[in-house]
Amino acid sequence: MVEKATQIIIDNAVVLIIALYGALISTLVFIWDIYKWKNSGPKIIGSIQANMIGINTPEYENDNLVLVNISNIGDKTTTITNLSLYYFKSHLLRFLKKPKKNMWIGNPSPSQPIPYILKPGSQWSGIFRQTDDILNFSKDGILICSVHFSHTRKYKNFRIKIIN
Repeated sequence: MVEKATQIIIDNAVVLIIALYGALISTLVFIWDIYKWKNSGPKIIGSIQANMIGINTPEYENDNLVLVNISNIGDKTTTITNLSLYYFKSHLLRFLKKPKKNMWIGNPSPSQPIPYILKPGSQWSGIFRQTDDILNFSKDGILICSVHFSHTRKYKNFRIKIIN
């Protein structure tokens, strides 16, 4: 009788260990699936450079330019829908998302026109003239260049800081 009770306890312990092992593995697989889902899709990186001089481009010869480079390092395609500039007078107004001036940049890349399909591993480059207004906005407040995409409502923002 004692041997039978001991065997039942051992059998129940084995079943419990197997059940705990299964629960642990399924939880880890579930967490991994959440991680993969969260990190899939387009991943956008980029840079912005001001005070560039146009050379070998007749329409921009000797003009001061702002260069925007965008790359998709993710695993899904997205589309660049437009480029815009936002001028904020202070950090508080930027935090409150209350720009003093909104600007849209038309045709920043004749060779890669917007809307532009940005596939995984590809890059888009655009330029626009660095006008006196842009220079003054950069010095007097906060000037943000925003790149808009089809896969999200969030913009990819780059601060334009022009130092002469």
